[in-house]
Amino acid sequence: MMFDWNVEKIRFFRDAAEFTPFHENLAAQILPCLTGKDTICDAGCGLGYLSLALAPHCGKVTAVDISAEALRALRENKAGLRNVEVWECDVFRLGADILFDVMIFCFFGKLAELLSCAKAHCIEKVILVKRAGAFRRFSVKEVPREKDTFAEACAALDALGIPYRCNVFPLESGQPFRSVADAQAFFKLYSGDAVSETDIRTQLVRTQSAKFPYYLSVGQETGIIVIDTKDIPDSIYDNGALI
Repeated sequence: MMFDWNVEKIRFFRDAAEFTPFHENLAAQILPCLTGKDTICDAGCGLGYLSLALAPHCGKVTAVDISAEALRALRENKAGLRNVEVWECDVFRLGADILFDVMIFCFFGKLAELLSCAKAHCIEKVILVKRAGAFRRFSVKEVPREKDTFAEACAALDALGIPYRCNVFPLESGQPFRSVADAQAFFKLYSGDAVSETDIRTQLVRTQSAKFPYYLSVGQETGIIVIDTKDIPDSIYDNGALI
């Protein structure tokens, strides 16, 4: 399902990406899997901050997303980076002749479609980035994370007999705010939770930033799964279901 990139979500995501080193820290975890000369597809790239963080360390990054709104923001940010190419298209419907050395699926897609896409378009390896924490990040109450998790992906790969390498690490993925009201709007947008000013203040910390005086700190366990393309079977479906 396509992520709904509206104006407010883009603003909040951009604020977080520019206030915290989240994508730089994530890129640092991915870099040992790369050679420095790879052609990379950042599939479902969204605003493309991971693409920008990886670009200085590889041959070329192709940032692919179906959202014109998200890619508009990426095009604004990539000025000066000649090795970042932006494609507005469905990564699961690429032409058969399109190939990359490495494909990265960061918090994006279902395992079966990711493996099929990588088998068709990836020469060397596919890198999956999955949330490994037990609960959703932005919710007033603890809401269990049940789908598209690191553990779920590992279990499915084990069942398929597909070898992989993996690593789990902590990653700070908090959100800065311009005001307490901004924080309340954020919770309403992302989780549907209506949070009182009193309750939200207990979760925020004050910063030294004039632009973002409040910050919601969220530590997140994140997992990286690396699969050699040659180890992905030609078909992983049986009557439309993941085998």
